[in-house]
Amino acid sequence: MSVFRFRKFVRSAGWGMLTRPDVVFNRLLNNYEMTRRAVRMLSQPSKIEVEITNRCNLACVHCLRSKRGFKAQLGDLSPEDFDAILRQFPCTLTLTMAGFGEGLMHPHFLEMVRVARSRLPNANILSYTNGLLVGDIVSAEDLVRSGLGQLHFSLDAARPETYAIVRGNPYFPRILENIRAVIEARQRLGSPRPFVGVNFTMMNENFHEAAEYVRLGVDLGVDYIARPALILTHWGYSDGARRIPRQELVEALTQARQAAVETSAPMPLGDYMTDPAEYFAHYEERRSQAYRRCIFLWNYIQIDPFGNLKLCCLHPVAATHVWGNVLDTPFRRLWNSEALQAARQAVREGRVPLAPCAQTCVRPDPELAD
Repeated sequence: MSVFRFRKFVRSAGWGMLTRPDVVFNRLLNNYEMTRRAVRMLSQPSKIEVEITNRCNLACVHCLRSKRGFKAQLGDLSPEDFDAILRQFPCTLTLTMAGFGEGLMHPHFLEMVRVARSRLPNANILSYTNGLLVGDIVSAEDLVRSGLGQLHFSLDAARPETYAIVRGNPYFPRILENIRAVIEARQRLGSPRPFVGVNFTMMNENFHEAAEYVRLGVDLGVDYIARPALILTHWGYSDGARRIPRQELVEALTQARQAAVETSAPMPLGDYMTDPAEYFAHYEERRSQAYRRCIFLWNYIQIDPFGNLKLCCLHPVAATHVWGNVLDTPFRRLWNSEALQAARQAVREGRVPLAPCAQTCVRPDPELAD
């Protein structure tokens, strides 16, 4: 367990799960089945993502919602349906109340967090936000009192002018103020939660600010700074024809790593942050085999605001693939449906399980520019 995960475990009172042998057993069994690439599952996923709304108050250039031709039904998950979904996952250890929408736009956000905390008292309950509605729709104090375990603010910029381009509004100072407000409210109320983090998605417009983003997170005093995220597919660029030069991307990530080391930033330095130059020297080879490391067919599942069980959230094609609806068919039946078992069998045999997987993992589009 990494130091970051241990800190979150302690802060969320996660040790309480030790009083639930069924939860512990399910987690161990799920790890075993995922490692063995089981075809028929006896365990439930320990991580679920429930998108309580796919409405948003922004139109960011890198979001698939902003891409031409991408259409989706918009709506909110009702509190009743949310509770009905949670009843099907009593062994969940991580519940993410997020997706492609802004969770704080849901009129019952706080109520749903409280329901989740009641149903899953020892789970890590987290959400992502663009931060604009803190202090407006939802107060910092209410967020702290709600029982939310983690709250991650999506920055995607380290400078106001870049933020205005990427997220389409001039309110960068307000977001920084709201992050500080949540941290201060937590301290004032003497609460260990929520664990506050920041995120940064790299794209043409902002990748050169990766190191500045790390230093900004340290200055804000957040608990967690997510690694600069990579969306190296056509929908991850505001201009799909324009590529981030490979060498410039490596330099930006190397500088971000150096900034994290120099400031002792609470940012994990594994995966592509261990050695960016080495990682991207073999990028195409790594991507071609990415489906072999898939976790979505065994553990981390997504459910949209209408109850649809999704493949994963990494690509528009995957985001529109549906395995069934958990409000119409019990999850335990969908989890071992013929379609899901066939997909698991394919990965077990070293085959790409579905056409969407090829577009999501195997053939990232576009490739990095040399």
